Amino acid sequence: MAIYMFTFEIMLDDASDMTANFRANNPNPNGVIGGFFSAETVQEVLDQDGCEGLRYYFARATETSDITIVLTGVDASGNDMYEGELRERSLPCPSMCSSENPLNSNVTPE
Repeated sequence: MAIYMFTFEIMLDDASDMTANFRANNPNPNGVIGGFFSAETVQEVLDQDGCEGLRYYFARATETSDITIVLTGVDASGNDMYEGELRERSLPCPSMCSSENPLNSNVTPE
């Protein structure tokens, strides 16, 4: 399988609606709604030999059962590079959130 390069741009109104839908239907109303990965962390995965992109998997943190994301590199055949660099320890929101904006709260996009 070849990996095709697509740009999946999304408009702010759509992104805001999608994240609001997640917050409204989150089984844990005070649970994680996002997370932060540094550019360095993402680049470490992307810099692997043969890495063509990233794949993410939804997961649950062992200690808290909060939703998290596991990142893995993907090779040119579309296969996970699971024996390479993996990342998970993002900084969760809450508590490490941006100031209120249309992606993390009910602020209306301008």
